[in-house]
Amino acid sequence: MKEALAAAEKGRGFVSPNPTVGCTIVDKDHKFLASAGHMKFGGPHAEILALEKISDKSQLQGATIYVTLEPCAHEGKTGSCAKAIAQHPFKELIYGTLDPNPLVTGKGILIVENAGIGIGHFQALEEECKKSCEDFLFHITHEMPFVVVKVASSLDGKIALTNGDSQWITGPETRAHARELRAHYDATMIGAGTFLNDDPLLDFRETFYEGKRDNRIVILDPRAKGAQFWPQSQLSKKHKKENIFVLTRKDNMEVWQNHGIKTLAWNSSPVGWEVAMKSLYKEGIASLFVEGGAYAISQLLQFKKVHKLYLYQAPKIMGYGKSWADYFKVKSVADAPQLKKWEIEKLEHDNLLTGWF
Repeated sequence: MKEALAAAEKGRGFVSPNPTVGCTIVDKDHKFLASAGHMKFGGPHAEILALEKISDKSQLQGATIYVTLEPCAHEGKTGSCAKAIAQHPFKELIYGTLDPNPLVTGKGILIVENAGIGIGHFQALEEECKKSCEDFLFHITHEMPFVVVKVASSLDGKIALTNGDSQWITGPETRAHARELRAHYDATMIGAGTFLNDDPLLDFRETFYEGKRDNRIVILDPRAKGAQFWPQSQLSKKHKKENIFVLTRKDNMEVWQNHGIKTLAWNSSPVGWEVAMKSLYKEGIASLFVEGGAYAISQLLQFKKVHKLYLYQAPKIMGYGKSWADYFKVKSVADAPQLKKWEIEKLEHDNLLTGWF
């Protein structure tokens, strides 16, 4: 299953809104035959690619197939993986986690089981398998984007000095790491302040992701302050207009629309965020990578829309400055959002905390 998880990672950033899935096949003596991951949306699924790698299908007699996610049962852009597996003389299928998609859940397992193939659940790595496709597991059941916040701060939580200076808090290897994460998700979100003050590119730069469809950009701009800056911005030169979305109040939508930019209604309320997230999902955005600033992050925290946090911390203390959740308030410590689980990784010069709410 670990081999299947590694294979799944190769498709990350290329398969959305499908899940990242990996598959490994071993023969009756548990010797390795093939491994593959789902590599591109609309392309063959992991199970099909792994089967195609085995030219001598007699090797499948009594073999075991491992999949990180329950094989699909329905006929979509590709055929049913469960039906493809059922056509071969496997002894057993071992899955990591069930697919919650109503078109699939339990049905893929049933198709394989009805073909006389044994079913096993790899419980020891189920959490890893869920983590591998966590964005899919969320969006397919909630019909809203899986929201990930990225923060680069000092040890004391500052993202900029009071004069706005913020370049650079973290090291170059950390910034490259963050750009790669950006490529893993469907869209990147920033606030109007970040758009105006930093004039970011928000590209991938890493050549590995050149085949990925264009990154989409979401700007949270309640007062349409950024509209006037749009024509000279780096975003206007780097990205196609159809890939830009602005969340703003209804009475400000026309200001951005005059630039040919798609605007989506938003307001600072539970319903306002719910509507905005549903609208983004309808635009094909199944995962959202939020890169600041403090107002955008605070809003998402306030209305409980953050599902995952990447917190890069540089070994610096900046003192009086701007914090990454400056606009977020709680009435008591007991009310503060708390991570359910987290991991800490040492990068070259900085630390990375990855946490889940």
